Amino acid sequence: MSLRKIFKTKVSPLPQEWHHKGQVIRLSPLKRARNIKLAYDSKRDHFRLTTPVYVTKREIEKFLTHADSWFDERVQQTKDLVNVDHGSVVPILGQACQIHFQKDIKRKVVFDATLITVSDHQAKHLELLEIELRQKSLEFLTKKSHEFTAALGVSIKKIVVRDTYSRWGSCAASGNLSYSWRLIFAPLEVLEYVCAHEVSHRKHMNHSQDFWQTVASICPNYRKHRAWLKAEGKQVFRYRF
Repeated sequence: MSLRKIFKTKVSPLPQEWHHKGQVIRLSPLKRARNIKLAYDSKRDHFRLTTPVYVTKREIEKFLTHADSWFDERVQQTKDLVNVDHGSVVPILGQACQIHFQKDIKRKVVFDATLITVSDHQAKHLELLEIELRQKSLEFLTKKSHEFTAALGVSIKKIVVRDTYSRWGSCAASGNLSYSWRLIFAPLEVLEYVCAHEVSHRKHMNHSQDFWQTVASICPNYRKHRAWLKAEGKQVFRYRF
């Protein structure tokens, strides 16, 4: 076949939405992508397949076949998702709390031991609750971070919380710390360990033996909490707002 005929041949575009084992997979071609990658978008409740622009249906099907075990495991995890609503019981800083929604002209969230009351007059309780939980997470992580910096004799600058899934926290060379706000759903001592971990990087920007000795000096049981994150850490991503 001549090159002229090849370029005139129309190639059928791949569907933007696939269905695999009863799950929706959205196709996302990217010019800069070199490999096919599959991930779950918890906010939109579907799987996203990132591919190079020029990819064939056969290549995608082959990739999905190889990713079957990971796919099955991830699907099982999505079945464990908790849609937070009125009456839900959610762990907050190590304490099981029941969520109570009520209609009120004053938009506010009140934390009271084992009860969280969310008041709103526009039925946007979940939006308000997530904002307040992010703030509460930031307040606790900031407090513990400063306690550990004082103990180690180091300094930090800005502290922020983000909705990250790939890491629990990070420490920049500038002294800025970043944490996943969803740590608020983990046991209290686990949050303290993550703070100890990141603050210790202000002494050692690596994971050397000296670094772990520094962590142990302010968080003696860090191995236990680190193990919890590896084994149970995905639990904190169950809660959907």
